[in-house]
Amino acid sequence: MRLVCLHGWSGAAQHMHPLAHALQLKLGQQVSTLDLGQYSSLDDALTFDDLATAMMQAWQSHGLPLKPKSVDVVVYSMGALVLRHWLRRYFTPDTIPIRRCVMLAPANFGSVLAHKGRALLGRLFKGLHADRPFEVGSHLLRGLELGSPWSWDQALQDCFKAPVFTASHMLTTVLIGSEGNEGLSALVNEPGSDGVVRWAAADLEPVYYQVDFTQHPVRVTCQQSGNCTAYRVIPGCNHHRILSTEGGVNPQVLSAIIDGLSVTPDTFSAWRMTCQKHTMQCLKSVLTPNAFQHCVMRVRNQYGHAIEDYCVIMCEQQSDQHVLTEYFQSDVQKDCHVYSGDSSFRALYWNLSAFWRAPMPWKSLHIGVVAEPQFAPPVGEVGYAAYDDAHQPSWMLDLRGIQALMVPQRTSLIEVTLPRQHRGVFEFQRF
Repeated sequence: MRLVCLHGWSGAAQHMHPLAHALQLKLGQQVSTLDLGQYSSLDDALTFDDLATAMMQAWQSHGLPLKPKSVDVVVYSMGALVLRHWLRRYFTPDTIPIRRCVMLAPANFGSVLAHKGRALLGRLFKGLHADRPFEVGSHLLRGLELGSPWSWDQALQDCFKAPVFTASHMLTTVLIGSEGNEGLSALVNEPGSDGVVRWAAADLEPVYYQVDFTQHPVRVTCQQSGNCTAYRVIPGCNHHRILSTEGGVNPQVLSAIIDGLSVTPDTFSAWRMTCQKHTMQCLKSVLTPNAFQHCVMRVRNQYGHAIEDYCVIMCEQQSDQHVLTEYFQSDVQKDCHVYSGDSSFRALYWNLSAFWRAPMPWKSLHIGVVAEPQFAPPVGEVGYAAYDDAHQPSWMLDLRGIQALMVPQRTSLIEVTLPRQHRGVFEFQRF
């Protein structure tokens, strides 16, 4: 059985060499580090399509087998996105050549770094003496940005339409560190992350809600991902130390990788439980609140057109004059990132530890969307209902619905259809 290691953003094959060497010694099998055909992930012209093509070229030039379930892989950071795009491009779920996959700190639903700007990325993560300190792979970073349409479309394909990260197709383990960056790089740290990737944005078992406000009552469908992965947060590691440290490879990380590469369909369920147990133990020791959710929202009208100017309202009733409404905005919602290329996509970040510590119990939660232009005849005869409009719809969740939505360390995709209203645009007059 061949083992292949794939690097991440701004990386190269040699960055995987310490881990590859350690795995070769422990497993006693041949390990290949895949350099994507001389491509540099810092090239501003490079796209994920280019990387998928380069990966197939490199795979074939290395003579790696393409027979179903004939190779194990270890991928790091953005390497997970490259792998997913490559699988989607060239294979069906039944023909993928990978039997087991271990993802280290995978940016499956983006990274907070991706929109920080060339100067910061170049200085903090490449250094002023790099060959191209301010060329950071612009096309790739747009796909890596939180709330990107690219990651949304990718998830709809390989998490819902044709799931591949399943016990029957590819036994997948996701490992991520519990700590943020050190030194100057700590500028980009945020709670619930390894300094680059949010814990909640790493796994591949998202949930997909479709909320249609054009229906009365509001029509809500919920689809669970068909994927089934083992997910573990490892203490003492950040985004960089999970790959290697000055002393080599972290023994705890190495042991988890080997376990992930040794699992079988019969033992995978037990392995998932083991990872879950370790994650719970790890997060109990973290000083900061440790339950977060990454939520990506997309809003369109009934014509399928993007609504780019909107606000999401979260309250315990259809009013904003209540304690829990203010509490949610100030203590629960920690971030709202508007995707730079299409503001109809937004990534919300919720502190679920704070949510369940609310000053009074949650009995219901109303989620509404207010958009511009406002429908307010006779002044505004085309637009969307205002928040105080009696016709403004909301998605109401009872306690059971709240518990189903507010699941920690998970990504939720929420697609909203909002009715665009018209009045007095055309009138017929009889002469």
